[in-house]
Amino acid sequence: MKNQQLHTEDYYIVEQVFAAFNIRITQSTKTNFQEESFYTFYNPDGSLRWIWPSSAESPSFLEFYSVNNFKARLFTILVKFIFLIKLQSWCFKQTKLQVHVNDIMNWKILKFNQFTVFTGTPGKYRKAVCFHLETEKAVFSKVALTGSSLVCLAKEYKGLLTWENKFAGIITPDIIDYSNPSKITIGSIKTEDSTKIKAYGPNLINYHNKLIEGSHQVMTLGSSNYYHDLAKDIEKLKELDNNKIPMGIKQKLADRFNQLNESVETSFTYSHGDFTPWNSYIRNDQFYLYDLEFSKTEAPLYYDLIHFHFQEEVLVRHNFNGFDICKKIAEFLNIENKETLYNYIELYLLQHVTHSLLIYEEQKNWHVQINWLIKVWNDALTEISISSGNMRELLVSDTLDRIHATDHALLKSINENPYQLSLQSDLDVCIEKTSAQEIIKYVKEHPAIEKLRIRKKSFMTSLDCFTKNGGFFSIDLIYDLKRTSLLMADSKMVLNNAQRSSSGIKLPHLTDGFLYVYSFYILNKTDIPEKYIKYYNQLKIGFKSQIMKSLFDKLQIEQTDFNKLGKYSEDNNAKLTKHLADQPFNRGLKKWNNNINYLLDSFRQLFNNSGIIITFSGVDGAGKSTVISHVKHDLEKVYRKNVIVLRHRPSILPILSAWRYGKAQAEARAVSTLPRQGENKSRISSALRFLYYYMDYVFGQWIVYFKYLRRGYIVLYDRYYYDFINDGKRSNIHLSESFVKSLYAFVAKPDYNFFLYADAETITNRKKELSKPVIEELTNKYLSLFDQFSSKYSRAKFLPMENIQLEATLSGIMNTIKTKL
Repeated sequence: MKNQQLHTEDYYIVEQVFAAFNIRITQSTKTNFQEESFYTFYNPDGSLRWIWPSSAESPSFLEFYSVNNFKARLFTILVKFIFLIKLQSWCFKQTKLQVHVNDIMNWKILKFNQFTVFTGTPGKYRKAVCFHLETEKAVFSKVALTGSSLVCLAKEYKGLLTWENKFAGIITPDIIDYSNPSKITIGSIKTEDSTKIKAYGPNLINYHNKLIEGSHQVMTLGSSNYYHDLAKDIEKLKELDNNKIPMGIKQKLADRFNQLNESVETSFTYSHGDFTPWNSYIRNDQFYLYDLEFSKTEAPLYYDLIHFHFQEEVLVRHNFNGFDICKKIAEFLNIENKETLYNYIELYLLQHVTHSLLIYEEQKNWHVQINWLIKVWNDALTEISISSGNMRELLVSDTLDRIHATDHALLKSINENPYQLSLQSDLDVCIEKTSAQEIIKYVKEHPAIEKLRIRKKSFMTSLDCFTKNGGFFSIDLIYDLKRTSLLMADSKMVLNNAQRSSSGIKLPHLTDGFLYVYSFYILNKTDIPEKYIKYYNQLKIGFKSQIMKSLFDKLQIEQTDFNKLGKYSEDNNAKLTKHLADQPFNRGLKKWNNNINYLLDSFRQLFNNSGIIITFSGVDGAGKSTVISHVKHDLEKVYRKNVIVLRHRPSILPILSAWRYGKAQAEARAVSTLPRQGENKSRISSALRFLYYYMDYVFGQWIVYFKYLRRGYIVLYDRYYYDFINDGKRSNIHLSESFVKSLYAFVAKPDYNFFLYADAETITNRKKELSKPVIEELTNKYLSLFDQFSSKYSRAKFLPMENIQLEATLSGIMNTIKTKL
C-alpha cells in the first residue's frame, strides 16, 4: 500500500513511546537521521491503533488483541494467514520514520526483539503498551502519555507489590524495570495453553472465592475508606454542568448515595479494579492478571465479578440493555436474597460510574464506547432502584438522558426543569426520526412500563406511558413541526439553532420557540395559554425585542403587547397561514406530500384511535357532578385525552320542552325544576315520550361513534339509559321496567358504567331533594340492575362504587379505566 505520514496526534504518541526507550525519531528527512519502515493498523475512527516494524515476520501486535468472539477469531486467523503468505504490504498501510543515527543500535535491538506498539485507549489515563522480548522472554512496557497515566504507572507498581504472592492461585507479573517513572516493564505471564476467562462460568466463582479466602473483611459501610472516597467523588460530580454528562444519571447517583445506610454491615475484599476478559487468563485453576493500576485493598463484595460482566456485555457482546445485564449477573451469582446482591451492584455502580464520569468530563473527545457505557450504567442504576423509586420520575429522567445524546429541541418548555416534570406536564420533543425510533425502542424495554400505547402519524409518534405504580407520562417525538397539512417551521433549522439549557436538554432558540408556540395555538384557532404569556412578559426587553422583530419580519404583525398578541384573531391567523404557505417546505411537490400525509393520517385515525364511553349513574346527591368534573380534568390534563360530557343521552334530539319553550329556556326550566316532579300518568303519553328519547339513543349512538369515538374522544355520560329502567319517573315516564330493560339490547353498551352511591343519611346531607326511603329504593334497584347486567354483558364493566371519600373514589375510577386509555 501507498506510504502515508502519521497524523499529528498519532505521531506525538509514537514519539513519546520511542523517547521512553531513548530513541529519537522524526517524520521529516533530517541530517543524522536514518529512515525506517513501519506497518500500521487504524481504529474505525481513523486513529492509529498498532504500529510495528515492516521487517517483522510474525503479527506480535495480536498480543494486544482480545479474542472473545467469532469475529475476533476470524480476524486473528486472517492476520496470521497474511503474514504466512507475506502479503503485509498489500494489506496494511506503511509509514516512514526517521531514527537518529546515535540511537540506531537501540532501535535495532528493539526491532530484533519483535517490538510492536499499541497506542492505548484515548482518555485521561491513556498509556501506550509495547510488546517486545528481553533475554528471549516476552515483556510488556507501559509508557505514560498523560500526567494521570504517569500516576497510574506508580499505582500499578504499588499494586504489583501488594498483590505479589498475596493470593494462592492468583499470579501477577514480575516487575522487570521501573527505573524511568514514565515507563514500567513487566513480564508476560501468558502461557501457550492459558485461555481467556469465560463470562458466567464457574472459573469466575473460583476467582471470587480466592479473593474471599485472602482478603475478606466486614465493617460498617460508613467506617470504610470506600465510603468516604465515594462521598468526595459525589460532591465533585454535583459541581459538573449538564452539557456533557446527562443530569439524570448524576442526580440518580447522588440520590442513591444519600440513601445508603452507613451503619449496615458490609463485606469488602481486595479488587483488581479493572478485571476484564482481556487482561485476565486461566490455566489449571491458576489465574493470571495484568493491569493492576486500579487495584484496591478495600472494595465491596463481588466488585470484580460485576465489573467483568458489565465490560463483557457492553464492549464485547454489544449488549446495551443495562436492565438485562443486572438480571443476568443476579441469575449467575444465584444469591438467595436478590436485594442483597443488588445492594452490592449498587455499591459497584456508585463508585465506578461516579469515578468514570469525572474522568469523562475532562476528556475533550469521546469515543463511542463512552456513550455506550453511560447508557448501560444509567439503566443499571434504574434497575437496582426501581422497586424503591418513583417509577414515573425514573422514566422521565431516563428518557431525557437518552434524548440528551441526540439532536433535539424540547418544545413549549418554559421555566420548568424537564427532569422535574409536573404530573400534568408532558414532553414535546423535536427530534430526528432515526433517533425517535431508538427512544421508542428504549421506552418499550424500560422496567417502569406497565403499558405503552404508541400512536404514529406521518410527522410524529406519541408515547402514552403507564407506569407500574399508577403513574402516567406522555411524550411526543416530533420530526416535522406540522399542523394538519401545514408545516410550521423547518425542523432541521430548529434543531441546528437549539441551545443547551441549564438542565443540559436543548431548547429552541428564543425566536424559534416563540414562533412554534404562536403558530401552534393560532393555527388551532385558540388563545395562547396564560402561562406562556406570563413567561414572555417577564423576559428582558432585549429578548422581547428579538421576538417582536422576528414576528414583524415574518408576519408583518406590529404588536408589542404579548397579552394582545396571545389573543386569537382571524386576521393574524390569515397572515400566519399565508406566510407558512409561501415557505419552500409548503410549496410544490412538498405541498402535495404534506396534503397526502395529512389525509393518510386522518384516515388511519379512524381505525387506530377508538375512544371509550364511560357512564356515571346515581341518585341526586351521590356526587356525580363532582366526580365527573375531576375525571374530565384528569383525562384532559394528565392523560392528554379529548373529552366530551353528555347529559343522559346523545342529545341529537332536544329535550321535549324545547319544542314549546325553545332550547335555552327549556334547559333553564329543567335545571330549576326538582327531579321526579312530573305528573304524567298516561301510558300512551309515556310511551310516546320514551319512544322519542329512545330514538335519540338508537340513532344518536352512531353520531357519537363517528363524531367522537372514532376520533379517539372519551365520552362521559352524566346519567345514561339505566335511569329509564330504574327511575322513569325522573323523565316523567311510567312504563314497565322489564319492557324498558328489554329494549336496552339495541342501545350502545358503554365500556365502563359506574354507579355512585352512599348511605341515605350522607346523601340527604348533600342534597335534600329525595327522601331516605326513595334513596334506598333507587340504590337497591341500581345495585340489582348492575349485578344483572354485569353477568349478561361481559364486555362492558358495571361497577358500583361507594362515594364517601372523593380521593378514594377518583383513584378507584382512574385505576379501572386507565387500562383502556
